[in-house]
Amino acid sequence: MGYLASKTVRGATKKAKWAIVVAEKVRKLRALVSAKVIIVNLQLAAHASETLSRTESASSEQHDQLLQELEEQRIGMAGLASLVEEIRSAAIISREIFTGEICKSKSETTAKLENNIGRHNEH
Repeated sequence: MGYLASKTVRGATKKAKWAIVVAEKVRKLRALVSAKVIIVNLQLAAHASETLSRTESASSEQHDQLLQELEEQRIGMAGLASLVEEIRSAAIISREIFTGEICKSKSETTAKLENNIGRHNEH
């Protein structure tokens, strides 16, 4: 073992120490990167939760508003149905009155004609 052997052993020792130090630094770096990734994931999850909560709240408000509008429309439709029924009843009554007046007018006209025909035959 000559000069090269001691240099090789010294080099191997340095390489072994370097490998241990680098392995420790790599482990620490991995731990740091993992911690940072966990922090980012937690922040993303918190943001997603807040967004979901706001969306759910807005959706709930819109749902309530739609239900209220539907109820108002239902009440309006019930009012229209009632109004249509009143108009239908009024139309039936008007038709009956009109039919009665036509019959009365027809009878009066027939009576007048018969009266005029009777006078005409007397002359």
